[in-house]
Amino acid sequence: MKSWEKVGFKDSVIFAWIVSEHKDICLELLQLILPELKLTKISEVISEYTQKDSNDTHGVRFDIFTEDHEGRMYDIEMQVIDRHDLSKRIAYYQSNLVRRSLGAGRAYNAKADTYVIFICDFDYGGSGLPIYTTEMILRENHRPIDTGEHNIILNAKSKKLALVSKRLAIFFKIFRELRSNRCIYTKN
Repeated sequence: MKSWEKVGFKDSVIFAWIVSEHKDICLELLQLILPELKLTKISEVISEYTQKDSNDTHGVRFDIFTEDHEGRMYDIEMQVIDRHDLSKRIAYYQSNLVRRSLGAGRAYNAKADTYVIFICDFDYGGSGLPIYTTEMILRENHRPIDTGEHNIILNAKSKKLALVSKRLAIFFKIFRELRSNRCIYTKN
């Protein structure tokens, strides 16, 4: 029991377990992070979802994997330690989602949009902002290229909460206040 008391919501296994067992929490979390999508429904939420092609390649284990009613795919990751490899991890996780996003024989325009979301307990971007996003652009004229691949990095340490919705600001405040040993969820 003492070892279980030492882990909490910020632990990736506990996070994945709570969010996968409570589909409404996963949906609400996605609604907070991506309000522009106006999500109303998601499919089964899978925790610790592993993809590995062979023993010769590096696999990936998504903390949380789900799809929405339009076929968009989501990977939500909890990252509390900065291992200085987040950009490469995002690219690798995204590539694994992208492989699943287009069925054999389908046109490239039929590819589902994919979202890799990292909830970080550190400021990856270094500017104190609550949210960082990536975008592929043509370097020479800064024209965006719509690949359908979206990467969102949340900085739970940000103090600039006026830049996000009130609901997301509350999530950040609760996240920061969580101790490493307890997380209690009540639905109102």
